[in-house]
Amino acid sequence: MESLETKFCFSDYDSIGFDLDNTIVKYNITNMIKTEYEVLSEFLVAKGYSKEFLMKPFEDGFNFLQKGLILDFEKGNLLRICPDGGIQIASHGTKLMSREEIIKIYGEKKRWEVTDEYCKDMLVAWNGTLADLIRTCLDYFDMPAALAFARIVDSIDFQNNGQPQSKYQIWPDVLAGLLSMYNRDLFANNKSKYFEAMKKNPSDYIYRCEQNVIDWLKKLKENKTTFLLTGSHIDFATFTAEFALGPNWRDYFDFIICFAKKPGFFTMDRPFYQLDGISETGIIDIENMIPGNVYTQGNFKDLKKIIGKNTKTENPKIVYIGDNLIQDVFTPSKHMKIDTIAIVDEMQAEGVDYNPEYEILRSNFWGSYFHTNGDDTLWERIIRTHSKICIPSLDAIVSHPIDYKFRCFNPENPSSCGYYPHDPFDPYTNPK
Repeated sequence: MESLETKFCFSDYDSIGFDLDNTIVKYNITNMIKTEYEVLSEFLVAKGYSKEFLMKPFEDGFNFLQKGLILDFEKGNLLRICPDGGIQIASHGTKLMSREEIIKIYGEKKRWEVTDEYCKDMLVAWNGTLADLIRTCLDYFDMPAALAFARIVDSIDFQNNGQPQSKYQIWPDVLAGLLSMYNRDLFANNKSKYFEAMKKNPSDYIYRCEQNVIDWLKKLKENKTTFLLTGSHIDFATFTAEFALGPNWRDYFDFIICFAKKPGFFTMDRPFYQLDGISETGIIDIENMIPGNVYTQGNFKDLKKIIGKNTKTENPKIVYIGDNLIQDVFTPSKHMKIDTIAIVDEMQAEGVDYNPEYEILRSNFWGSYFHTNGDDTLWERIIRTHSKICIPSLDAIVSHPIDYKFRCFNPENPSSCGYYPHDPFDPYTNPK
């Protein structure tokens, strides 16, 4: 049986993998989300939705924003749930729902069969049976969609003398707005206003990596096989990584996989593709994949074989680091049984050192990202169950040698703690 005093140590692994966005590349979250919201709102106003509501100052919605909110498409509600699917906090549009209002909609036990099912298998809301009913806004690329969705609900209710609709049909248009910003072809053809804003003023959105992070990546690669696994296409990945890491960014990784289509990368058997510039030229056999090249799509089972070949290890021990708790933490841990490290910026607003983006990372409306009135949120439970350690950024760990032993989470020991450098505490008075 695994020791209850288990420690985490990078030197115990054959290979270390990294997500790119919000992991290697750090963003000015406030500027990024503001631009995303403004571009999305402009798209939705052009679709005929209320300019009066959508074009309210973005800053007025700071307190409403939080990662991990679940959108109930038909009811126009936004939900925060506990690990078993029960509803902890809810809003209708941007208006906080009372306990009585939640019970009226979801029953005396404040439960919904959809969120119950979601907690049994969170991938069913990705491309599965629940994808037409709910959406979880998991990261900073889709978090503004929650505010746009909520403000549209407010506008529809206002036009209906304050009465909720029996069924809202907003999400398809919000999703179309997101696709108009992020589809992989849009960076190259200059048809995304979001990408254009970032191209024009990258320093407004992307932080340069500290030299100690770069030195740490170099040191890891000297001793381990390292890989970069990102959902971004090669052109956007090159733009952000080059700005953050410098022109030699590819030298810091043995293998680079772009447009990986996570979480499916960890559950499906898609082939890898070769690239000619930014264009996919055809499927490549994994026997012909070599370190130093960039590939797209693919799957983890084959990547593990490639890493095994590179490390001369039949069953290489791998740890993957990322910020999306479903794509980067839950799925690789549950489906591929590999260790993960969660990067959670919200630690910087809940007990860890002050961060200049404190206001965008904290929400008095929803309360702590980790707890509600002393009870774990779903996201805290995923962190505790599916990651070895949880950090606010790579900066928190790069000053240590790779053989440093971190305390870590252990599912067999509920009191174990893998938050580093500090356990986040709850600075809020949670909504009642």
